[in-house]
Amino acid sequence: MNTRKKVFVSYASTDSEIARRIVDCLKESYPELWFAEYVIVGGDNVILDINAGLVDSLMGIPILSNNFFETND
Repeated sequence: MNTRKKVFVSYASTDSEIARRIVDCLKESYPELWFAEYVIVGGDNVILDINAGLVDSLMGIPILSNNFFETND
């Protein structure tokens, strides 16, 4: 049985402040969060990092704002 609680948080980069607040609230219940600011560093292949995060996660939380639908990042 898989007991991991990894949560993938998806958001537009312009919503990073609100995403960070949501992640801060989730950290206690879900200590294994995939959050771009925690995982992706300069020089990384962003697409590969995101895909790996999705594969390793059991749940996903999309933060769907106008920014999310209007951005291409």
